[in-house]
Amino acid sequence: MASITKTDIEDRFGVENVALWSQLGNRQATDNKKRIDESIVQGEAFVNDRFRCSKYALPLTGPSGLPAKVKDWMAKASGIWLWENRGRREGTEGEASKDAEMQAIEAKIEQQIDSYLAGSRELPANLTTTGPSSPTVV
Repeated sequence: MASITKTDIEDRFGVENVALWSQLGNRQATDNKKRIDESIVQGEAFVNDRFRCSKYALPLTGPSGLPAKVKDWMAKASGIWLWENRGRREGTEGEASKDAEMQAIEAKIEQQIDSYLAGSRELPANLTTTGPSSPTVV
């Protein structure tokens, strides 16, 4: 089951943008559910993969459910996936600035995740269990 929903992506990028980016023709104002579902899979995988082999258990979740920061990263990564995989129209006004905006959002996600992985911030998420932390007699 997915950790985020279409609404989470829309809350960050807008209903109209999500619908438009989900269409390969890039002209329809209705959303493509299959492509939005794929963006959710990709966004969640992106974030979970960044925490692979870390102290955090995967899939990321906390005592009270999915931490808000993780949900935000996943929703933004899903929106970025939609943007990068949308139907493109050459010469669309503002496309270069939107590309730069999406790259900046992705860089910020990466930077924030790096701070948690480096241990300078603590994520309210479940930790992995690696076994005994002291010698044991067999």
